[in-house]
Amino acid sequence: MCTLSWLLDDDAYELHFNRDESRARRPAAPPSVQRHEGVLYVAPTDGDHGGTWIVSNEFGVAACLLNAYTEEPRPARAGAISRGVLVRALAPATSSDDLLERVEKHELCSFRPFLLVVFEPGGQPAVTHWDGRRLITSALDDRRPPLCSSSFDQRGVQERRRALLRRMVAECGQLDAGVLGAFHRSHEPARGPYSPCMHREEAATVSYSRLFVDGSSVRLSYASGAPCRVELGKPTEIPRALRWRSG
Repeated sequence: MCTLSWLLDDDAYELHFNRDESRARRPAAPPSVQRHEGVLYVAPTDGDHGGTWIVSNEFGVAACLLNAYTEEPRPARAGAISRGVLVRALAPATSSDDLLERVEKHELCSFRPFLLVVFEPGGQPAVTHWDGRRLITSALDDRRPPLCSSSFDQRGVQERRRALLRRMVAECGQLDAGVLGAFHRSHEPARGPYSPCMHREEAATVSYSRLFVDGSSVRLSYASGAPCRVELGKPTEIPRALRWRSG
C-alpha cells in the first residue's frame, strides 16, 4: 500500500513516496549508504525481511516498488519471497536499461505481483509489471502521478488521490515540490483509507521518502512515521559517479 509521485527535469528528478503498511510490521531502518557489487547506493531497510521499497545509486538510477494487490492470490501463496529483496538486488544497475534487464533475468516466480517504477536523470521513466505470470514493461509517460497501491480499494484510492493532486495543482498553478509535499501529507477527502497520508485500523502510512537526484548527488530524505506528524530528516547523500564503471 503506497503512493508515488514525481517531478522530472532535463537532467534531474525528484520522487515522493508514502509507504503504507500493516501496523503489525516491524519498524524499518532509516536510509543508509551501502555498497553492492562495488556500487554505492542509498536505501531504507524493511524491518521484517531486510529488503527495501525505494533505492537509488551513484549512477542516479532509482527503483520504487508498489504491490499489485488486484492480482494478489487470496490467500497469499506460501513460500513467497519478499518483493523488497528483489529491489535491493537491483541496486547496482548502471542504467535503467541495465536494471530492467536484471529484472527480466531474475527468477520471478517466487515473488507476488508488483509494479517496479524506474528512473534515471535525462532518461524516460519506465514501469515494469509482474502479474505473477508474465513481465510487461512500458514507458511511464502514459501515466500521470500519483501511482498508488491499496489492498482496501485499489481503483477508488487511485482515482481519488489523482483527483486530489489535480485539484492541488490547479489551485497552485503548477506542479512543484511544495505541492507534492502537501499532497503526501494530506488527509483529504478525510483522514482514512483514501487520503494520501493513510490511516486505517489495521494499517497506516508508516514513512515518507523524498528522493532528489541530479548531476552531482543523490539525496534521500526520510520521515519515520506518518508525514502528517513527522518531519523529513536530514538527507542521506552520496555523490554521483563521474563516469560509468566497467568490469
